Amino acid sequence: MQAGYKLQSHDELGACRLWLATWKSIVNIMEARHLRSLGDFDDIFGGTNSLFNWVQDLSRGLHHGAVRDPSLWHERIALCETALNRLAPEGLLRSNFKNGLAKSYFAAGMPEQSERLYQQWLQADPQWGWGWISWGDCYFHGARRE
Repeated sequence: MQAGYKLQSHDELGACRLWLATWKSIVNIMEARHLRSLGDFDDIFGGTNSLFNWVQDLSRGLHHGAVRDPSLWHERIALCETALNRLAPEGLLRSNFKNGLAKSYFAAGMPEQSERLYQQWLQADPQWGWGWISWGDCYFHGARRE
């Protein structure tokens, strides 16, 4: 984890690759130990950084890195799906992963998947303001690139 932070300032793609390997190891450990949350992992393996914070840095790094290496959109999709389906995050973290997932689908050229997710989530929770905002951002930022 820490090596990725050192790399991040001068080699963002290298940091992403290192962090992805770290993430895969963390997921394997969590599965082997039957851990269901990031907090459970932190309680057992306490490190320099909390997994709660670091996984958001990973997601953000993948977003920035995908601008130069579009294959990282698929890695971010996998990260968000894993987090949402296996770790049952709550509150702001859940919101961030949902938006990260849908925005990554959109950026990876799969806007119909992004649309489907936002429609499903916002039908279930029409008061989810960040969902509406982020859905609109997909079109605003996508239009600026064209």
